[in-house]
Amino acid sequence: MLSRLRLLALLALALLACGDAEARVLDEPAHDEATPSAPTATDPAPVEGAPATQASPAGAWVELGHHGDDRHRSTRVRAWVPTHEDGARLPVLFVLDGQGADTWFRIPQTITALVSEGRIEPWIVVAIEATLDRTRELGRTDGLFARYVRDVILPVVRERLPTREGRASTAILGYSYGGLAAVASGIAEPDTFGRVIAMSPSLWMRQRDVIARFDRARTRPVRLWIDVGSREPDAEDLIPYMVGDARDLRDVALRHGMVLGRDVGFDEALGEAHDMSAAGRRMRQALLFALSDRDLSRETPSTLSITRYPPPTRPAGGRRATHAIQARYEGDARLTFPESLVEARAGQTPLTRDIAGLDRPLSVRAFGLEARCD
Repeated sequence: MLSRLRLLALLALALLACGDAEARVLDEPAHDEATPSAPTATDPAPVEGAPATQASPAGAWVELGHHGDDRHRSTRVRAWVPTHEDGARLPVLFVLDGQGADTWFRIPQTITALVSEGRIEPWIVVAIEATLDRTRELGRTDGLFARYVRDVILPVVRERLPTREGRASTAILGYSYGGLAAVASGIAEPDTFGRVIAMSPSLWMRQRDVIARFDRARTRPVRLWIDVGSREPDAEDLIPYMVGDARDLRDVALRHGMVLGRDVGFDEALGEAHDMSAAGRRMRQALLFALSDRDLSRETPSTLSITRYPPPTRPAGGRRATHAIQARYEGDARLTFPESLVEARAGQTPLTRDIAGLDRPLSVRAFGLEARCD
């Protein structure tokens, strides 16, 4: 009963949100310690921004066997090979928690749709299923798992499938602990994994060590996508710590010269909790950015919005809230901007922090567009 009352309260508070994004109250955040199992293949898990009718995956699954080493349990590895021209060599996307690649995440379906729209080229999807040691294997920041993929799984993929070599043609995607492992892989093996997709990454692990490693890295990804739900993991926090960590990783990337919209993509999904199906709903955004070379920094968005997050319910939260500044582009692309890259105000005061009082309207101006949140 208490959980239901909390959800109803959060739904009421969501009415404070402004802009063109819709706030939704979803299921309570799931615990992340266990190895997730995929839902049935009939789970629709619609992809955010995609057409109502999803394209059927144009390709076939290939079993690559079970693989492990002295530091990692043997696990099932399979690959989805899209329809392609004879003799073509294709880029490769490694997916962690691969048991959900075609159910929760709907990656083959999304790639098929984006290819049919001419937005990306076909990518092979290598699904690495989780083991009972998921937390220990994916929760590391030292690159051990990245070397396992490079040394044990990648050679099998190269031998069996028509792959294209090179860091710009090799991507790695993960959710939660998998998102942490994806970032760690891009740091530890930058010559192998040039494109990184970190969805709801558990950057808090080991006192946020992976953010410090990213800050010290000599080579950073060709493309880095980071996203997080605005309710991850605690909707009562003024800024949920997973949101704050994702913003910090974004800011480190920008500080080192990566350009938002060209080298790094970042988005906060308003109303989304810590939920693997939510990653499936955001998959179009992630793949659209990370698997293409489209430069959004050179494009003018079609809409701009500033949305105030629902404030915390506990009295200690006071009269403050955080907010998201979002730009939408042609083809359903979306970015969430930091205040440093736009002209944002709280009342008449320049907005330079990600927290503002509820007593002043928020406004943003950029790209020749304006938006307001009262």
